[in-house]
Amino acid sequence: MNDLDEVATQFLDTPEGNHSQEGVVTISLDLSEEVSLLGESIADDFTITGAASNPVVISLSVSGSELTLTLSGAVAQGEMVELSYTKSENEGSIVDGSGNRLGDFSEVEVNFVTFNLNKSKETEIFFTNPVRDYLEIRSESVVEGIALYSLTGQRVFERKPNVTALSLDISSLAQGIYLMKVKTTTHQTTLKLVKQ
Repeated sequence: MNDLDEVATQFLDTPEGNHSQEGVVTISLDLSEEVSLLGESIADDFTITGAASNPVVISLSVSGSELTLTLSGAVAQGEMVELSYTKSENEGSIVDGSGNRLGDFSEVEVNFVTFNLNKSKETEIFFTNPVRDYLEIRSESVVEGIALYSLTGQRVFERKPNVTALSLDISSLAQGIYLMKVKTTTHQTTLKLVKQ
């Protein structure tokens, strides 16, 4: 970690509305200068604090001066989320894992923030949680697709059952927290699933 004067911090005030307690949060930032990743991830330079369920960075992308972070976790209406960016140890440079300089960037300041929460639409989906070997799901609508993602964003399980009730063998998955995306004929939602 560098000195505090080398850290840019932005507090994000969640938009008004009735947001679900689970889901995926996407934050888009317009940086003061164009940033080039040069094929390297800088996700480790960002920390997110202040939300109820301690969000985890799922993915990070940069296009021109637009930075987009996708986070797991819940954010309630009006809840403050703190986003901090810490410069790399080689100030002003992007480095790879071996410390080799890949390129330069000017000091980053977060000067404009739009905050979007992918809201779950109201639907009745019931499922076992936490779960051990078999995930039981019941829905008022036909379930067209189910996908499980690790907190790093890797898809680890996917099925397209086209039924309203099902039992899925997930015994091969490691213990931990997963994001479960469920698509029905009327809605799509993302829920947190705990595998024991």
